[in-house]
Amino acid sequence: MRPLVVLAIVAMGLGCAAERLAPGDAAASAADPGRGRRSSPGLRHEAYVWQRAWTGAVREAVRDAPAELAGLRVQLLEVDRRGQLGRPGVDAAALAAARRPVTAVVRIDGARLPAGVSLAPALDAIAAWRRAGVPVVGLEIDHDCATAALPAYAAWLAAARPPGLRFSATALPTWAGAPGLGPVAAAVDELVVQLHAVRAPALFEPAAARRGLERFAAAVPGARLRVALPTYAARVDGADVAADPDEVADLLRSLERAPVPGVTGVVWFRLPVAGDHAAWPSPVLAAVIRGPRPAALEAP
Repeated sequence: MRPLVVLAIVAMGLGCAAERLAPGDAAASAADPGRGRRSSPGLRHEAYVWQRAWTGAVREAVRDAPAELAGLRVQLLEVDRRGQLGRPGVDAAALAAARRPVTAVVRIDGARLPAGVSLAPALDAIAAWRRAGVPVVGLEIDHDCATAALPAYAAWLAAARPPGLRFSATALPTWAGAPGLGPVAAAVDELVVQLHAVRAPALFEPAAARRGLERFAAAVPGARLRVALPTYAARVDGADVAADPDEVADLLRSLERAPVPGVTGVVWFRLPVAGDHAAWPSPVLAAVIRGPRPAALEAP
């Protein structure tokens, strides 16, 4: 995921539907006391927690995350281009108190090849989280790999696969059609396709995002996919750009009306935190997730 900056926006209409977990989420379901939280039909919603410093506001946001979110994806480690490790100050007690399944995320700088990066520190940290009561169900690698380097990335993913955890990797729509994409998809349990900040200066374009997702899904038939959608604003090439809730909701509604094969859920970047004026507040995210939805998809 890429860094971040403002928004003020409107809440939308409400609607309720029971959440349905996609096949393969049995571990998350067992650990998830929030199963049955309201969500878009057929799509499981989660959010990234990307803050390096866990202030009181971050701890509160994690504990009181919108009920529509069935899980959290929390940055655990960051590997810079020199191979140095950065460790966000995650509060394991606050994370345990959230009582939702957690996917730990290791961010590897896109300018660095993962070869030589060991996941041992991440697995040690996950073990410590679990001892603190955090229900960790997965590990995700966030690496904006150069398309030409995908074969080497696939080999590293296959060798690094952690036992007993759902293994995920973020992916870029621009990888579609690359010879190395198939091996990358085969090396993990799921791919999280990033549909924001793909082409500067635009932050998000619903029609382009849909086309890119369809092309990506067609390139890896049978792969299990989630999509990463934005909640934030940023400064790109000297211009302020922002994720508009109406535009993001348009894509979400289109995925409900006409699902893309393989897409089972959404991961929002990022979790709303009080005082984070560069991201939507919680009520806006909740309203975008809930609806309004096409009448045919409403729960009876």
